[in-house]
Amino acid sequence: MVIMNVWQMKDRFDAVMEAVLLPVLPQSVTPNLITGVRFVASALVVATVFFGWWVTSLLLVFVAGFTDWMDGWLARARGPMTEWGKRWDERADKLLVLGVVAALLARWYWYTESVGWLWYVLVAAWSLTVLRDIVMVWLRKLRLSKSVVLPVAKLKTALQLVALVPLLSGEWWWPLQLIGVAIFGYATALSLYSAWVYAAPARSQISMRWS
Repeated sequence: MVIMNVWQMKDRFDAVMEAVLLPVLPQSVTPNLITGVRFVASALVVATVFFGWWVTSLLLVFVAGFTDWMDGWLARARGPMTEWGKRWDERADKLLVLGVVAALLARWYWYTESVGWLWYVLVAAWSLTVLRDIVMVWLRKLRLSKSVVLPVAKLKTALQLVALVPLLSGEWWWPLQLIGVAIFGYATALSLYSAWVYAAPARSQISMRWS
């Protein structure tokens, strides 16, 4: 129910933006161009987090998050939706989320006297997310995963991006870090669930071999 409500809100927002933004957006602005901008912005976010430039990091996270929505919306509204765009869109998301969290974990480890239990929880969630992504890449290469995009997978990505804001803002007020870790942990749970659903063909083959 929650996922469906979020999906409906997204569709309404897309319709509003199509009426407002699409007529004034130049034809030279393509989905692939926006994806490229997000990839560069994601790399810059990781660098700014590592150096502790928190305000710049947050601004770039908002830019990357907006372009994450915009390239998909523009591809649906105007086209074209290319294989290059699909592939690099996913890579830009992973660079942003996993790169920022890794840089943040590194700073916590090097620049605090004791990392505390939140650090270990975030390390566990980050590690499970990386492991899940590695397994999914392997299954896709073997063509043993579903090719459709699940709504829960979209929600997972959105929550991962949302989690970055309180994680970075926690440098000013530490309870926000707790909120960020909780959101990222929930996104990790959704990530593992979506992987289980995507891996249905692989599970079916394993079941047939053992039956």
